[in-house]
Amino acid sequence: VVGSIVARDLTISIGGPPSVHVKESPSAACGVVFLVTRSTRMLRRATTGRVTSASLSELIVGRNVAVWADGVLKSCPGQASALAVEIIE
Repeated sequence: VVGSIVARDLTISIGGPPSVHVKESPSAACGVVFLVTRSTRMLRRATTGRVTSASLSELIVGRNVAVWADGVLKSCPGQASALAVEIIE
């Protein structure tokens, strides 16, 4: 999922916090709440394309991200464990 973080640290049925609620667009009805775990890869992609490590503290509301997950629970909002979160600068 590629979009913007609209909320942080929500508790969902699969766990939490830390978590990030990501919507593809501000008008999207639900989006997905991703649980961020110790095994979640945290990355940052610069405008040059260079990828570096990132930290959980960098996941702030309004930041653009790409998030990978194996599957998403069909709810509103969706729920998933994040395999990787890439901050897009």
